[in-house]
Amino acid sequence: MLEKAYRDGRISREAYESNLAKLGIARPPDGRRAALRRAFDEGKITRAIYARNLTAQLGVAGDPAGRALTKAFVDGKIDADLFEKNLSRLRGP
Repeated sequence: MLEKAYRDGRISREAYESNLAKLGIARPPDGRRAALRRAFDEGKITRAIYARNLTAQLGVAGDPAGRALTKAFVDGKIDADLFEKNLSRLRGP
């Protein structure tokens, strides 16, 4: 929820990082996955491109459940947060 507020621009980066520290949560890595999500949130890439790249990064592109999730996301049936969460579950720990 805190991350979504930050991504939506409702809180500043400083407030986001301060709250993470107060809660004892490590700041998420600002890597390729985060950059991909930012590009999607800013409208720089389409749902289909975001889905294709995210499934490739997580290594679930060939998984039948991953393909079903991708179709649901591209068709607008699930949002990006749920899409990421479910793909991460497919990947495992």
